[in-house]
Amino acid sequence: MKKYIRHIIIILFAVCILYGCGPKNNEEIDKSVLGAEWELVSFTVNGKTDYPENFSDDNRKLLPQFICKDGVNCIFVLNEKEHKGKISEVDGKYVISYDDTDQTMTATLSGDILKITNNRGTLDIMFRKKTE
Repeated sequence: MKKYIRHIIIILFAVCILYGCGPKNNEEIDKSVLGAEWELVSFTVNGKTDYPENFSDDNRKLLPQFICKDGVNCIFVLNEKEHKGKISEVDGKYVISYDDTDQTMTATLSGDILKITNNRGTLDIMFRKKTE
């Protein structure tokens, strides 16, 4: 009976160790990667690129914004409309799914530049991590 219990304990211990070494799930992405303040660099709609400095102060509120404090929950703002989303990591890219639409966006990070593209390929937005 003691051997049986000892074998069960050893098996449970091994399972716990293997479970801890397994891949991270979507909720456990590196929060420091996207959890930052972002400023708009440029945006391209249907092949036409524009920059924030081309907009008057009154119209800057219509420009795209990306807000992500915790690296998982985010808000994408376009034309003053907020779209709340959740970020998951898939094959080295970050997929953003939104609560209010079936459209997703894919984000890639290169240094301090974040590029977000919609799933239709009609919108590319570049953000830079704000420095303090």
